[in-house]
Amino acid sequence: MKDDAQAYEGREFEAASNLVNYYNWITDQFHPYLYGSGVEIGAGIGTYSQYLRPFFSTLDVVEPSPIQRDSLAQRFQSDENVHAFSETIDRYRQRRGDETIDSICMVNVLEHIDDDHTALLDLTAILKKGGHLCIFVPALPSWMKFLAIIGDTPDQNLSGKHPMPGSKLSHANIWILQVYLPGA
Repeated sequence: MKDDAQAYEGREFEAASNLVNYYNWITDQFHPYLYGSGVEIGAGIGTYSQYLRPFFSTLDVVEPSPIQRDSLAQRFQSDENVHAFSETIDRYRQRRGDETIDSICMVNVLEHIDDDHTALLDLTAILKKGGHLCIFVPALPSWMKFLAIIGDTPDQNLSGKHPMPGSKLSHANIWILQVYLPGA
């Protein structure tokens, strides 16, 4: 993550909390892959985490910005099976260990990470064999290069299963849901 992203204000989090149909639609797309132990990366104040919670026996919510830390922790303080972490992906991986999570979700996050390749390596390492990494990204022109690298084509909406090249990634199933924005 960018150094300044760790202190991200996240003013849009409150406004986005009212986007019920939006979050329900994303959840419907990811639903088959949400089970067991889960984690949401870039959880913000936990708005989307609430949609994910019913699908997992345990849920870790990870947000690197210390500004969101208190709101995120408060939202789930009464749920002993939800654990909030204010740290970067690499630090979370060190804490959690490899092959310990069934499903990871990232919604509107990957496009904010400078070194997305390393982030994906870390995330897929955390996944158990056969686990799922569910990513929602806007289909901006800058993403077309990334999508080409992993074998997607710009004319698909739900890209489906993407085995990443390299031995560390070959055990994971990566689902990228890309949405095209008008005028992008």
